[in-house]
Amino acid sequence: MSDDINEAKIVVYDMSGTQLKSYQLHHNGEGSLIINGGEYKAGMYIYVLIANGKAIDSKQMILTKN
Repeated sequence: MSDDINEAKIVVYDMSGTQLKSYQLHHNGEGSLIINGGEYKAGMYIYVLIANGKAIDSKQMILTKN
């Protein structure tokens, strides 16, 4: 993480705003996170990057089942 970031995490929410899971980030700069889709039902989710307690960005994730 950057010198000015003390804590960063990705938080996954369902569409009603319920927090489902939080993933702590422990590396500097760009990276990747693998989310096990088997932990969630098919549907739409929001994931948010939170750094130092502030929401930095959010994206939508659509999960389908085969």
